[in-house]
Amino acid sequence: MLSLESLEPRQALTATIDITQLPAYASGLLQGKIGGVTPSEYAVATYLQIEGAS
Repeated sequence: MLSLESLEPRQALTATIDITQLPAYASGLLQGKIGGVTPSEYAVATYLQIEGAS
């Protein structure tokens, strides 16, 4: 006979990205810290929209 136990509900964590280093234009790496996720399961892409740029 198979017996099942109910699991306690988990609280959802809020995914966060905190920018720790924002370099000047074309002069370094953007760096940050993440929280609330398993890093190996996600990737981060940077997209910058600059007003007036073509």
